[in-house]
Amino acid sequence: MMISIMTNSTDHEPPTDWTKVASLADFPPGGVLRVLLEGHAVVLLRTEKGIHAAQGSCPHERADLGQGRIEDCHLVCPRHLAKFDLETGAPSAGWVVAPLKLYPARSVEGTIEIDMAAVRSNPPMGHKTVWDLSSG
Repeated sequence: MMISIMTNSTDHEPPTDWTKVASLADFPPGGVLRVLLEGHAVVLLRTEKGIHAAQGSCPHERADLGQGRIEDCHLVCPRHLAKFDLETGAPSAGWVVAPLKLYPARSVEGTIEIDMAAVRSNPPMGHKTVWDLSSG
């Protein structure tokens, strides 16, 4: 006896958890916004191509990428000026560091959402932020 089970193609897609994290009005085009999500530091970036989300610390020496800037579609580390491609996470030529972890992000009716399932399954720098001393 043979049993055939049909599944939808969506059965193989990873689960998503779109979570509102900011207002689009919070930062202008070209802006970088650092957010803390479930203990994970993530940066939101607004380029001419849309909204991007990435790990909040540079993979080189963990500089705060919330202090970085956008050039074209690259995030520039504030400490060593390494550039990371916001489409692939790849570092610019000459840098031998891990790629930047990127997360699905979108703009919906004036709010910014991040797929928290993706953040949880591949956390920034592999662990949670223990302390956040950036606020007074």
